Amino acid sequence: MKQVLVILLSICTFQAVGQQLRPEIKKLVEEIAEYNELESEHVGYAGMTTDQYRNFEKLRDKATIEELSQLLEHKNSVVKGYSSWALADRLYPKLADIFSEFLRTGETVTAQHGCIVSEGDLAFEFYNRVSYQHFQRTLSLTDSLFFQNQLQQLDSVILYSKKRTWLCNQALENNNGNPKTYDGIKELAANKNYSEALVALASYQKQSDI
Repeated sequence: MKQVLVILLSICTFQAVGQQLRPEIKKLVEEIAEYNELESEHVGYAGMTTDQYRNFEKLRDKATIEELSQLLEHKNSVVKGYSSWALADRLYPKLADIFSEFLRTGETVTAQHGCIVSEGDLAFEFYNRVSYQHFQRTLSLTDSLFFQNQLQQLDSVILYSKKRTWLCNQALENNNGNPKTYDGIKELAANKNYSEALVALASYQKQSDI
């Protein structure tokens, strides 16, 4: 029994240590949180790259997947946003889980893209990072297929969330008769005021929907 307790204690200690951020990552996170704005690579009239975005790049390239996943629980929305971007850039396979949580909480963040500063949803910022990965870098065929698949998963989450937002309109536009989302779109189309859903439903060309 004593040996079992020792083993359990060792496992718990290892997990606790594993969950701690390394000093260099903690410092980056503190600087990102202090600046407190989610910025894209090119902002302002001159399209400059700020220290904030440079810190994001360092976080993305230096943090482990475990550390980035842990930072999704950070109290600062900008840190959450950049951590989610980093996981997307690094081809994390469970992007739909991150998106689902952002969509559920409706948490917002101050963001700047180009010259525009606005208060937007973390879900919106994350969706765009996944959707427009080809703007961030040149994608291989494998990477392109990865993000195409991930975007389909995100769109499915949107369509089954039953929230009528710009993201829902975008998901409907992307749908192209995807058989996996038929039930969700049919339910949305039941709302007579939702013309975009009716158009998407028509693409299935089912006699029963006429």
